[in-house]
Amino acid sequence: SLLMYNHQIMLEDSIRYILKNPASNQLYFKDFTPVAMDKWIADSLHPFSWDISNDTLHEGGVVLQKASTRFRGRLYTAWFNPEVPIPNGPWKFGGLPGLIYRVSDEHRFFVYRLTGIVTQAAATASYKTPKKPILSIEKYAQLTDRWLKKYIVDLKAADAACESCSTEIKHFEQLEYFN
Repeated sequence: SLLMYNHQIMLEDSIRYILKNPASNQLYFKDFTPVAMDKWIADSLHPFSWDISNDTLHEGGVVLQKASTRFRGRLYTAWFNPEVPIPNGPWKFGGLPGLIYRVSDEHRFFVYRLTGIVTQAAATASYKTPKKPILSIEKYAQLTDRWLKKYIVDLKAADAACESCSTEIKHFEQLEYFN
C-alpha cells in the first residue's frame, strides 16, 4: 500500500516499512530481522545514475520504457511509465521521469512489480522522520554481516554434515554497498 502525506511516502510490504522523504533526500526503513527489530535504518534516497533506453514494453494497455542502473554490485532493469510523471518506485528506486512499474536485478534475486495504485483524498496517518533508535545504513550492513557470519558458524556447529551450511554467502562488505 502507499500513503502520501506532506510530501512523504510510506510504503508497506510484508517484511518492512519504508518511509521516503524527497525533501530531505532520505529513506528510512524498518527491517524485521534480528539485527534491526526495533530500529529504523537511515539511507539516502534515489542515488541512481539511470541509462534510459528507447526499448518499450506493452503491459496491460500501458507502454513502459526501459532503464538500467548499477547499484550496490548489481545491475537493475526498471520499466517505467513516462505518462505518469511521478519519479518514484518500490524500495529505494526512483529518479526516473515516470512511475516505475517493475524493477529487478539481472539474476532476478530482487524483483519488484507494481500490483495496484490506491488513491486517497487525504492520508489517514502522518509519517514523520522516525524517532530514535536509528541505525545508519553502514552500521546496519556491518551488524547484518556479523549476524550472517555467526548464523553460518552456528549452523555448521549444529550439523557438521550440513551441505547448505558450507555454501559461501555474499556478505554486505563484498557488495559495492556504499557509493
